[in-house]
Amino acid sequence: MTVLTNQSILSSSLELQKQLSELYFESSEKTRKLVDIFTRCLKEEDQTTTFHRSSEGSTGHTYLCSMPSYLIPEEKITQSIGLVLKWQNSTLCAIEKLGAQIFQHFGLNAPKIHPFSENEAKKIMDSARKIDEKLGSMVNGLPLVAMPRIFAVSLTDIIKNGKLKQLSLQDQELLLKKFGQITLLDLLIGNNDRFISFIPDAEKKFNELSSLNGGNVLIEFEAEDSSIRLKDVYPIDNCTAIELLEKKPIEEEENYDFSLFSEEGEEEGEEEGPQFASQPSSKKKDLIAEFNAVFRSLIQDQDTLCKHFEKNLKKEILECNENIDDYREILSLIPVHYKAGMDQFLQKIRQNPSYLEKLENSMDTKKMIELISRNLKALKELS
Repeated sequence: MTVLTNQSILSSSLELQKQLSELYFESSEKTRKLVDIFTRCLKEEDQTTTFHRSSEGSTGHTYLCSMPSYLIPEEKITQSIGLVLKWQNSTLCAIEKLGAQIFQHFGLNAPKIHPFSENEAKKIMDSARKIDEKLGSMVNGLPLVAMPRIFAVSLTDIIKNGKLKQLSLQDQELLLKKFGQITLLDLLIGNNDRFISFIPDAEKKFNELSSLNGGNVLIEFEAEDSSIRLKDVYPIDNCTAIELLEKKPIEEEENYDFSLFSEEGEEEGEEEGPQFASQPSSKKKDLIAEFNAVFRSLIQDQDTLCKHFEKNLKKEILECNENIDDYREILSLIPVHYKAGMDQFLQKIRQNPSYLEKLENSMDTKKMIELISRNLKALKELS
């Protein structure tokens, strides 16, 4: 007779939930069916349906949701289905979807992103207002994206709960390799809100005041094992730098200017604050060119990237009130295994750049694709 432990029951339940997520997020049609039923459940105030605002994420208004699968006609599996709804502007919706597709193409488990129009998003908003009275004032008029809920924990959380330092040497090496792979793609698309806090300044390269964003990478562990064993890594919020998404001029910060992408026809005014001696105050910097110059520099100096990541990880550990001495082992592995992950994906891109060269352009993704194009060109020139 087989005795089912609580741990094995939990593992089986999570696997069923993952199967349902994969099923209903594999196509836009199935995702719309799921969201339509979820919306109806909200409207009818179904007590088995959940809708909770998340404090995580640096963009948009994010809600963690769930509903039982038996509410879906003809669904035979009885289990909870988790989904995430995120209201944000149309540019961010398009950028996040494209970023996820790029990460998926290279074999990383980024969540599938399905966009919904403003009208569709409003129907969901109207149905959820009884649960969250402030929702309308925050998201009215915004489109949204839907994605599967990932049952994993953030890098910040595994530092706080001690799981990071409990990983075996083999899993620490694998985790750092995954982080290196993610970093290489972050550099390519211009994502400076995860591991490497680079800025559009080829001389400074980094924002030394910032640390890594541990909430933008989720870690999954094996559920059936009493030991702490790594199962998978999920990069989320795979967007280009917020500086490239600004449509209005931003006031100058420190010694660099973010004002390139002002509205067409807007007159340039005098800028305040310190300037480079060689840069007239009326000149606006080409942010794509600046990010590309930083990419060129860092790709040729991966030791600097490793040191910056190590510095950011140390800072995150200390901010979690952990003893840095407990992490000496994993920190010592960064120069080899983090760099190995970057090198692996660098080779992948150089050997087969065709997918990235054929990305479908749109008004919302134009700047991101232009940056990727220039970065690909840099890789060819540097190889």
